[in-house]
Amino acid sequence: MAPARTTASSRPKSPILTSSGELVANGPETNKINRVALAREANCEVIFSESPSAFWIRLSNHITDSEYLKPRKLEPIQLSINSLRFKYVFAPRQLKPSTTDKTHDYRRARVLRTISVNGEDLVLVHFIDFGDRSWVGAKSLAHMDNEYYFHPWQAIGCCLMAVAPKASDSRALDSNQQPMWTDEEAAAFRQVLEQFTDTKVEVNYGSVESNDSRAMIKVNLFGRLKSAAGSRATTTPEPNGQETKPQLESIGTAFARKCPRTVAVSRGMLDAHKQYQYEAPVSAAEMTPPDPATLAAWQLTLDEMVDDAVVYPSRSHLALWSNERNPEARGTQIPLVTLKWLEDNGYINRGHLLIHVEGACTVSPYEFYARPLKDNLVQLEGNIVQLGNVGSDNNPPSLVPANTIIDANKEIQEFVDKLNTFYGEPVNRQCIDQQAVLHALSNGDRAYGMVERTDDVAQFTGSWQRVEVIARQEHGAVNTILVRVRYLDAGGTDIKQLDSIFEIHPDHAERPPFCIQFSLFGLLPKQADGYRRSDRGGFESAFGSQNENVSYKWSVAAKEAFKTLLREDVPLSANMLHGRLNKLNDEQPVIYSNEEPYKRPNVIFVSDLIVRAESSSNSQSIDTQLVNQGHATLASHRSVPVEYWELLDSGIDFHT
Repeated sequence: MAPARTTASSRPKSPILTSSGELVANGPETNKINRVALAREANCEVIFSESPSAFWIRLSNHITDSEYLKPRKLEPIQLSINSLRFKYVFAPRQLKPSTTDKTHDYRRARVLRTISVNGEDLVLVHFIDFGDRSWVGAKSLAHMDNEYYFHPWQAIGCCLMAVAPKASDSRALDSNQQPMWTDEEAAAFRQVLEQFTDTKVEVNYGSVESNDSRAMIKVNLFGRLKSAAGSRATTTPEPNGQETKPQLESIGTAFARKCPRTVAVSRGMLDAHKQYQYEAPVSAAEMTPPDPATLAAWQLTLDEMVDDAVVYPSRSHLALWSNERNPEARGTQIPLVTLKWLEDNGYINRGHLLIHVEGACTVSPYEFYARPLKDNLVQLEGNIVQLGNVGSDNNPPSLVPANTIIDANKEIQEFVDKLNTFYGEPVNRQCIDQQAVLHALSNGDRAYGMVERTDDVAQFTGSWQRVEVIARQEHGAVNTILVRVRYLDAGGTDIKQLDSIFEIHPDHAERPPFCIQFSLFGLLPKQADGYRRSDRGGFESAFGSQNENVSYKWSVAAKEAFKTLLREDVPLSANMLHGRLNKLNDEQPVIYSNEEPYKRPNVIFVSDLIVRAESSSNSQSIDTQLVNQGHATLASHRSVPVEYWELLDSGIDFHT
């Protein structure tokens, strides 16, 4: 039995959540940078592979090349060689000769090992946005400012599910007496990866959720064979005469076929917690530090300068933040999302809107949140095909919009990066004027600000988020003002102390909200007993009417069914009935946080929600499925005249 080989480093545990369930704060104080947390499936690229149990991917909407991940200046670190281990730094990384004339650039990295060779201090660094590692001189490292801690690792560590090295007398074992991958198997896996394109990752869930960032995410990996992608013989003709792309194939299965004698496949392995993360031999280049004489000058010493990156405005540019404030003045305003704005910006197609649901914020059919998507054309085998009619159960969508979710994610990620970079610096934070907010609420004006999130949602949507203060909590602790805020770009609401909200800079208020609050129109909860449908007709009878014996509360089972049907991994099509609702007026200027959610300002009402994906097996709308499952009933006033559309979009309160 061969002895086990050790790994290059033994990193300390890196908890994701604190004991109280809050997200561990980013920053140099905690030496923490969050990872991207995959939820279900995503298009990706495999950027570095050590073995089938340790490879690194990057999502299609990554921000590795963003200026916000590149240093604006290079300053030497002020730490001794013995204090560098596991610290985050900027380190020189070699570039491919074919991509640029430059030999290297500086990238975010984490120090894994330190050693002195022939009088020269060397460090092994892991590039957190690329997944690879390199030996460089300690004198070549640069200090990393606070703002760079607020962007997650762009490289995501993954472990392939359902494959394992077969045990044998000649195979090395790790410290747990589990078999290790061989160099030949690791190389074979890299060869298999080279054969595929259009890579897609599918996350497997575990019976026990890990609270350690070191753990690789257990995934299934799929892709299209490059040889098949270039061969028409492998495509399948569709009834409309078009040809689809080759089907995705399991890369894990392809790897097992390549090494049938040494690799085992566990097809029944579905629990990610039970999938062991098998170790692999450490490469000689990584295990043995190089002779400093063989390294280039840029690998040993710090560059004198670096090209200036984009610098976001500092506090000196914040003309809004003055020491003299007028409590009656309206604060910085964010444009509303109206039907006209959606139409003018290419979001509405033939009266229907594509949306990407924020599943974590879904409450019920009367309160869910989604981002509008641009209804792009679909390209199949070089032909541009316009999307067909959508929005009815009899004529379901047959084509999937191309890259709509990816494009939308790129746009919001760039915006979130600006917010994290700017408000991540304490000097750029100014407490909101509480009296001005209360004055705005009492007069029917809107108030906006910035809040810091520390929950697990912040991993996906950023730590600093724009909010609208939509209501005042009726009861709060002594000397404490509580308000309900709506997250404008991430969706959902929360109760916050007013003194925890910060001013929003005008530059960050130019773009309307990325995420919209939606409500299903014309659908009523089906009650077990005592239910009587209102005969008043009109719009309000679907929501919030005070008619006797009528309940508009959804059961727990109905909410769960809606959340299950409301997929968040693919676009949905929604029939647009109304624009914004409940414009605040003089008669009822204040909305308290215990009001029904659909009575809030700027809720868009839709119907006929249909999943638009090739993999969808059900062409019925989600509305119809809720009715068929016994959770809902259709209201008699389901069809609403177009005039109401125009009234609501112009800001007229339909309830009055």
